[in-house]
Amino acid sequence: GLTSGLPVVMAPYDVVTTAIGVGVVQDGQACSILGTTLCTEVGTTSIQLDATPSGLTLPFGPPGLYLRSFPTLAGSEVIHWYIKQFGLRDPSEVGLLAGEIAPGANGLCFLPYLSPAGERVPFLNTGARGSLFGLSFEHNRRHIARAILEGLSLVIRECLQTAQQASSVSTICGLCGGGANSEVWCQLIADVTGTPTFRTLDQEVGAKGALIVGLVAVGQEPNFGDAARRLVQVRDEFEPDADRHSRYDELFEQFIGVRESTLPIW
Repeated sequence: GLTSGLPVVMAPYDVVTTAIGVGVVQDGQACSILGTTLCTEVGTTSIQLDATPSGLTLPFGPPGLYLRSFPTLAGSEVIHWYIKQFGLRDPSEVGLLAGEIAPGANGLCFLPYLSPAGERVPFLNTGARGSLFGLSFEHNRRHIARAILEGLSLVIRECLQTAQQASSVSTICGLCGGGANSEVWCQLIADVTGTPTFRTLDQEVGAKGALIVGLVAVGQEPNFGDAARRLVQVRDEFEPDADRHSRYDELFEQFIGVRESTLPIW
């Protein structure tokens, strides 16, 4: 059994410890968990009570800091759907196919709202449905792979923009979860958001966050900032390309426009 006198610390739940484990311990720091859902999170010292309700606002450990959390209903599950429909073997093939196509997927725009429950962030609509706009005989599975990764990345951008209505502009965004194994997607998120992205050495980022919470709670680390600087190790970074980001500024407006046009028939 456990040793008598062993400290027991109540750590936050998964998405919160994951944010800490990737180093979100200050205002404006951000992360995105590329899992079954996409969970984009930003640390903030202020909250807006009069804004349109969107996402979660959570106190999570660092004094005076809140976590704005945006867990979508459809994330990398969309990629697995694509794999199944096109007879691929694993997610790595999706990135390889998408990497062969230029930004914009030759006019394809993908709304990744494939959950039968609709979508909950950064907007709430139980009738939300996905669509692939602009499809023609000129397109193949590579274009669709590109459009899917772009659509998911544009959702991350919209979540970051919504979060930043009440926080400092994010200067860097940590990526984790199974989707972060794709270098193509990590670079794409940097290009779409205009924010440098990075991956850590840890595969189990949530466990690292729980460790940091425990160390601070028992006094083995003075605070969350020092603990994160010592324990969170960056594996690699992805800088946004200025030309591609400019192109994605245009494509983001198109993405929102397509959604607004299809909204009446959801």
